[in-house]
Amino acid sequence: MQPSKLFSLASAALIALSFLPMGCKDNASNPVAENLASEDAANVIAGEIGTQSGGVNDMLTDLTDLRRSPIFASPEDGGSGGFGFHDQGFGRYGTYTRTYDPQTQTWTVVIEASFQNPRHSGSWRREYKYFFSKNNVKQQFFITNGVMADKVNFEIVESGCSGQFTNPRISHQLTALRGSVEATVSVSGNDTLLTVNSVQPRYRAAIDSIRIRGGLRTSNHNLTLTLNNVVVPTSLERRLPEEVFAGRRFRNVRPISGTITGTYNAFITFQRGDRYDEREVTRNFTITFGNGGGDSVDLEVTGRNAPRFKARINLQTGELN
Repeated sequence: MQPSKLFSLASAALIALSFLPMGCKDNASNPVAENLASEDAANVIAGEIGTQSGGVNDMLTDLTDLRRSPIFASPEDGGSGGFGFHDQGFGRYGTYTRTYDPQTQTWTVVIEASFQNPRHSGSWRREYKYFFSKNNVKQQFFITNGVMADKVNFEIVESGCSGQFTNPRISHQLTALRGSVEATVSVSGNDTLLTVNSVQPRYRAAIDSIRIRGGLRTSNHNLTLTLNNVVVPTSLERRLPEEVFAGRRFRNVRPISGTITGTYNAFITFQRGDRYDEREVTRNFTITFGNGGGDSVDLEVTGRNAPRFKARINLQTGELN
């Protein structure tokens, strides 16, 4: 081939190459950035699950304590309840006030909680409405006149909820919380089990500051979570390790099976260490209980064009392990 033709072909190849992308800021082709966005999402989700952060496992413990706690149980169920339609006292992390409406056969409980140790701190207020029933007939307590309820309906009162918490990675400020669940009661051996399903998905909106590897980002987000056949033992022996707080000893629940599916939608603001280009982040996630036991549960986060992010959530602290 003549040198002039070789030169022409080489020139044409260089021109063609000049139109190929030499780099791309689109996260669809940047799996490292996408993975960091998913890691941020996972840390936010973990805080919504943990007990010491006022998350789902704290709610499930509140729900289960309607059965096991001597505060809430009827005298025939080993508790001190039943001495009136209004009482108050100390719960796990703080105080409670409880009122029974005999017209609607519904309880309202307000819990004021706070928690602090060298790594974590938080305070939250929760208001719930709940009732027990047997064959769709309401009754005052879990066991009333010898009859054990077969359902517990439990609703978060949005206007009565607030809270904040801090751990080494997250500083959280709650802006909205609502949802409701129904627990089906069954007996297995010496234990009473609650199988919990969402009636209305749990919705949480919040502003979280995220601190990971020198970066600082703000996630203004909402989470929607649906509980699917989450089985919660009520016996103390099958709970998380004992905690001692303000002189009180207690054990938070440990679900043994079921899943939580949900969606994370966030607008991200970067203060330091701008590590990914996404500003509006959407991720789907699944939490699976019962794999391996212990105090942690499996989390998988997925997103369009994002690699799968897998981690484990500590049910007690609300952190990624």
